[in-house]
Amino acid sequence: MTARFDVAGLGNAIVDVIARVDDAFLLRHQIAKGGMTLIDAHRAKMLEDALSETTITPGGSAANTIAGIASLGASGAFIGRVHDDWLGEGFAGGTKSIGVHFDTPFAKEGAPTARSVILVTPDGQRSMNTYLGASVELDEGDIDEALIAASKILYIEGYLWDSDSLKGAVRKAIAAARKAGRSLARDFGEVEQLQVSVKGPANFVSAADHKAEDIIWKELSKARPGYGFLMEERGEIEGVDKTHRWIVDPLDGTTNFLHGIPHFAISIGLERDGVLVAGVVYNPATDELFTAEKGKGAFLNDKRRLRVAARKTLADAVVVTGIPHRGRPGHPRFMQEMSTVMMEVAGLRRSGSAALDLAYIAAGRYDGYWERNLKPWDLAAGIVLVREAGGLVTDVSGKDTALTTGDVLAGNGYITKALQPLLAH
Repeated sequence: MTARFDVAGLGNAIVDVIARVDDAFLLRHQIAKGGMTLIDAHRAKMLEDALSETTITPGGSAANTIAGIASLGASGAFIGRVHDDWLGEGFAGGTKSIGVHFDTPFAKEGAPTARSVILVTPDGQRSMNTYLGASVELDEGDIDEALIAASKILYIEGYLWDSDSLKGAVRKAIAAARKAGRSLARDFGEVEQLQVSVKGPANFVSAADHKAEDIIWKELSKARPGYGFLMEERGEIEGVDKTHRWIVDPLDGTTNFLHGIPHFAISIGLERDGVLVAGVVYNPATDELFTAEKGKGAFLNDKRRLRVAARKTLADAVVVTGIPHRGRPGHPRFMQEMSTVMMEVAGLRRSGSAALDLAYIAAGRYDGYWERNLKPWDLAAGIVLVREAGGLVTDVSGKDTALTTGDVLAGNGYITKALQPLLAH
């Protein structure tokens, strides 16, 4: 068979919606400058409605590659799913206008056409807000086998087509958290009784911590045999699959647990290619389960969609922090930070669990949060929760390095921006 095309591309069909905005627009809509965030259809429409003038152009990694090939004089074709809507027509028309063959049938049902709302600030930085929509619903019926057979090369590039796999991983994490939670709940009842003993419950709590981690490790290893781990007790465990890693704290809030205070949690984060993609935080004492998947939102007990609080001023904000205890560094700095922040806010709290602090930020219960010298297992799951609830998580200087530095600042765009200069010393 004589080849009709030099290269056929298969990937996410995404329309780029490009607009010029100022930094105030990013702050107003709680957008991390220079980043790429996966959003849902509601937020995509909200952002589009807020823009006065936009430029529309076909996009998506694979589609852009094929467009580049066509611009160099080669023949290219593209396969990708778009909906039968105005953006779908725009993608098809724009793709064909540059000489790329595109005839994937318009989808009549399902999600609308994918779009990436790209906001360009005066300094040239691009902040991408991507709704994957119809592009990840590509199925066998969309594949033109004859077109592929008539091409010299098939080029495939895309992401989140394995969303069922990610959902399965999250379900396994939830199951592991609940199983470990039942163990901790039983042990918590014993701890409450041990408060009056002479020895105290410290040794018992240490055993409970290890037992919970053992349950999580066994359950997740069985569910995803190749994944690696970073765990508080076991440390780093490399997996055969170098792209995925579970980050686990089996008992965040140990001191609360030790003293019979029902504010502690199991925290499980999932990392893919160095990017946090899912998080589960579970408090077995209250049976509150906080879950999030990248691009899918954050939820409480699989029912209530979570959004960060909308308060804009520190004077109205309740801020939570972590206080360095005996044996931890940073006491003088914390005293200075606390004295500065407490003069500006409506209230200052200390709960004793970083994972739940971040979960409460995602749920809108707290407005802002900062803490220093944390570990990745304290933060991983909570970072996903806050970001999927529309909030920002950075280090205290505003950089995206909280997981590696252990210094964290979280909340909506207004509160984090207001807190940052108070902590900069």
